[in-house]
Amino acid sequence: MVDMSGSMELTDVKTEDPDKWPFLCDTIARILLSLLDVTHYQVILFSDKVSYPLKNDGKWFEIGDKVKDAKSVADKLKAIKPKGPTNMYAAFEEAFRFRALGMDTIYVFSDGLPNDGPGRPPANVTDETVITTALAKHLRAKLKND
Repeated sequence: MVDMSGSMELTDVKTEDPDKWPFLCDTIARILLSLLDVTHYQVILFSDKVSYPLKNDGKWFEIGDKVKDAKSVADKLKAIKPKGPTNMYAAFEEAFRFRALGMDTIYVFSDGLPNDGPGRPPANVTDETVITTALAKHLRAKLKND
């Protein structure tokens, strides 16, 4: 699961970081190369909704040539422009669909906590700490119970 929200191109709320997203994409490729026992993988992007940048929605990719696979993953991710809020809830919901397909591990790449999705306080609540706390509590409860 890879966070592609707008903050993935920022150092802080006001400072752009042109290296942050490409660095993450390369890091994901390096991790894919380093996993010795992995035979299948999938990449799920998330911001306000989830998407499959490599396609093959809801299905695994079988590892072929690890070097080519890793380069392809990094290249496809680098072509994407991060945007939107962070809805981790939707990403976990999507990732958990893979349990029936034998998933045993989820790697989560993100620069923060959720700021959107189920569990969010009413729209008139604007304090980021209150919003993040409520969303994180909701997400933890979902992970614990499901």
